[in-house]
Amino acid sequence: MVHYKFDPLKEQPDIPDSLFAIPDPVEENYYIVQFHGPIQNEWKKQVADLGGKIFDYVNHFAFVVKMDEEARWRVKELPFVRWVGMFHPAYKLDPNLGKNRYNPDDSKWTLILSLFPDVDTVEVLKKIREIGGKSSNLFYFPQHRIVRVEVYISPDKIDELAAIAEVKWITHKAHKELKNHSTVFFVQDYGTSGTIPADGDTSIWARGIHGEGQIIGFGDTGLDYNHCAFRDPAHLESFGSSHRKIIRNQAYGTGAELYDAKTDGHGSHVCGTAAGDQSYITGSTYDNGIAYKAKISFADIVSCAGSFSSFAFLTVLNDAYSDGARIHSNSWGYGSSTAGDYYAEAVDADAFMWDNKDMLILFANGNDGPTYRVEPPATAKDIVSVGATGGTNNSGYNYRDENEMTDYSCPGPTDDGRRKPTITAPGHFIQSVDNDDGDCCGTGNLSLIHISEPTR
Repeated sequence: MVHYKFDPLKEQPDIPDSLFAIPDPVEENYYIVQFHGPIQNEWKKQVADLGGKIFDYVNHFAFVVKMDEEARWRVKELPFVRWVGMFHPAYKLDPNLGKNRYNPDDSKWTLILSLFPDVDTVEVLKKIREIGGKSSNLFYFPQHRIVRVEVYISPDKIDELAAIAEVKWITHKAHKELKNHSTVFFVQDYGTSGTIPADGDTSIWARGIHGEGQIIGFGDTGLDYNHCAFRDPAHLESFGSSHRKIIRNQAYGTGAELYDAKTDGHGSHVCGTAAGDQSYITGSTYDNGIAYKAKISFADIVSCAGSFSSFAFLTVLNDAYSDGARIHSNSWGYGSSTAGDYYAEAVDADAFMWDNKDMLILFANGNDGPTYRVEPPATAKDIVSVGATGGTNNSGYNYRDENEMTDYSCPGPTDDGRRKPTITAPGHFIQSVDNDDGDCCGTGNLSLIHISEPTR
């Protein structure tokens, strides 16, 4: 409803006939129920006791509620209810539809439909087919209140899609993109000058904190598990609780391929920054990650050609959580076409953290600053979004200034005014694991906001 803002007691929005819903007198309908002032749990209970099924929150002080006509009249008479009105198809359309298309050269559009979690998906997919849509990649997680499907369809059929009662939001599909030696000193013992601290300034490690007993979840391009930062000679390609570093190494979605030797090494680099430990192989802690005693639950979500798979983020999170991970690092996101949007995996991340309050999810804030302020999923409300410091001098490693954000790091805020990024960390010329095809210990530099994210 981002493009419909009105006081229902003073005015009604101008809605086209094709996007206006008439309540079914027999079946249940989706309504907006607005309350007087901040909503109390007892009010929601009374609505539910009258037969209302409460779904998404709507600004201000309202929820989408599914109920029949009898329940609607009874809910409307409750003293704390200000207004009850239909959840019209017009409210379901992203105002940017058509502006940022997945494939601008295609006459048909690829859309993302969010469905209410109580839907009969077989019936909804049938309705989509009947109006000429082709559905794919159903993400079905009703336990987290998330049900989504991709639909390929002619744009002149979008109003008919919106008229499907079980659809709650329609937006365009967007493209995902990828978003240390001195880092360990900056993060542990950073002064005020912004210059590189001396080697050995590791006050956190000195207190016996190295990530012991922790498992970090990652979703990225792949993991060079033969690198000495991760390699376990006793379990070269056998991952699990017995492996000294890697609890899980699994490909997710169509197109993902295990191992990181043929990509740019992005996944290996970020894992090395956070949890790499070569001391098991070489005896040295030089170039180790921040939490080098932590273990890794890794989700490979990118093909060796560099394209993202059709992975379900909630599956990745659930698997990492079952492995024991209580922090999940994500150095990827969507590009400028969705800047500021509360989009797809941003919703997933908030739902998962609400349901698992001991989990912390982190995302890179975006690489398209300063023009674009923040890119999803970093727009999520409960996560930690991370910006990159290092200054604007691109001359090299020794010219960084950690008192300044980089010129490419998205500086925030969100479209609705929330402060982003949540925190910043070094992200400019960060030295960490460099992948290859053999049993190596090499390191390399990357300079993007995504590299600051695992340093937090």
